[in-house]
Amino acid sequence: MGAQKAVQAVRGEVLTPLVDLVGPAGQCFQSHDFSFPCDFLTTPYKRVDKYLQRTNAHGAAVTVCVQNQRIPAVQTTGEYTPVWRKSQAVDLSHAFYFNGQLPCAYPGIKLGIFCYNCRMRVGIDARMLGPTVGGGGLGRYVEQLVHELGQQNQKNRFVLFLKEATQVEKGDEGDKVEKGDEGDKVEKRIVPVHWYTLKEQLVMGRVIDREHLDLVHFPHWNVPLFLRTPFVVTIHDLILLEEPRSARATTRHPLVYALKYAAYKIILKNALSKSRAIIAVSQYTKSSILKFFPEIPESKIFVIYEGVTNLPKTPPDLPLPRGVDTVLYIGNAYPHKNLDALLCAFSLFLKTHPDAKLVLAGRDDVFYQRLQKDAAQLNLTDHIQFIPNPTDQDLAKLYRSATLFVFPSKCEGFGLPPLEAMSFNVPVVASNTSSLPEILGDAAVFFNPKDPQDIARAMEHVFDNPALQEELRKKGLECIKRYSWKNMAEQVLSIYESCDKKEAS
Repeated sequence: MGAQKAVQAVRGEVLTPLVDLVGPAGQCFQSHDFSFPCDFLTTPYKRVDKYLQRTNAHGAAVTVCVQNQRIPAVQTTGEYTPVWRKSQAVDLSHAFYFNGQLPCAYPGIKLGIFCYNCRMRVGIDARMLGPTVGGGGLGRYVEQLVHELGQQNQKNRFVLFLKEATQVEKGDEGDKVEKGDEGDKVEKRIVPVHWYTLKEQLVMGRVIDREHLDLVHFPHWNVPLFLRTPFVVTIHDLILLEEPRSARATTRHPLVYALKYAAYKIILKNALSKSRAIIAVSQYTKSSILKFFPEIPESKIFVIYEGVTNLPKTPPDLPLPRGVDTVLYIGNAYPHKNLDALLCAFSLFLKTHPDAKLVLAGRDDVFYQRLQKDAAQLNLTDHIQFIPNPTDQDLAKLYRSATLFVFPSKCEGFGLPPLEAMSFNVPVVASNTSSLPEILGDAAVFFNPKDPQDIARAMEHVFDNPALQEELRKKGLECIKRYSWKNMAEQVLSIYESCDKKEAS
């Protein structure tokens, strides 16, 4: 069997050693249908990458071993990790040198080349991995994407760009990167670069390009302007364009913020224009992209819903109110979350439910600190409890203890917390704006987020109606069946592969 036919015959299969080099002693590393000629090793110009190019081994992951010993200039023992693609030849010439000399200088040394069917080598910007790092829904999205891709039975290899090593080793439950049956499918690169910074724009592109990836996935809009690697991008929302007030929410000097906001629009437009594909987390987000960027082809945007996280079942020891009705909100306190209106609504709600408590849980930042001051001015301090920086275990306890979950946000790309509440059998009332009616369907009672009285009426309507509560619980459990992180990862993988096919063609 000729070399080209042999390579083509095994595509799509899990491969054992495919190509052998015959060493000076005339012995092959393993016996197969074909091998390189004996003089191949002695001819420096006949490099492996050129041979593979002639045999059309597109998509093969190349491993070079010299008696299973470490090859100089190769980082991994017994392995050469870069993946050869049609568009980029891998230079393996250094692999012909063992202890500084050609292998043929050592009689009996055997050198073998292994080709595995590796469809793609995909990078993921996972610096925001974990809700305690990336903050809320975005961190959760990255966490679950990485987790599920590690679980998928695929031959692709993944390179994670992490901000710190502890994001995986010490992450929340679900952060772990799984190993496949054929070894570790995931490589990690630690890049201590924060998002939304000038350093990100100057450094991340070079770091990613050095990996010679087939594709890189950015789970947010902050794509380096000068990146050369093909990429896909996930857009969760365009809140900074949809909600001008939220866009102006900053602790920075107005001039500094004006420059950052201008940079945001430039980087966002670049990400949308140059991406191979755009993943939108809802139909609402897709329509928002087309509204603000009508030049983007609609066929380039793919709606892929997120999932519902299985939070841990072991309850922590949280000092929560006992024996009282509890209204719960989980999320950050950015202006578009509309928590100032929630405070006003809850003050009205207390007139008919004076023993109720409002529990607010989220990242402890300047916005939550401002909210606490607002609560004091409304004389609500005794009726509100703030839970800063909750862990997944804390969230599970909060959901289990809630009588009602309220989500007053004025703009959401998807809305994970209401779905999490439904998974714990908690009735939900939510805003009737943006993606929330699309995602929650008939499993929630909706209100006008701009009207505190309407928010209070919705809360009272559910609180005072046990039959409605039970109906919402049942519908909530049906609603969450539509959303799965596993299904999301499968659809994302199909996007990766479609981008790869476009490149190959």
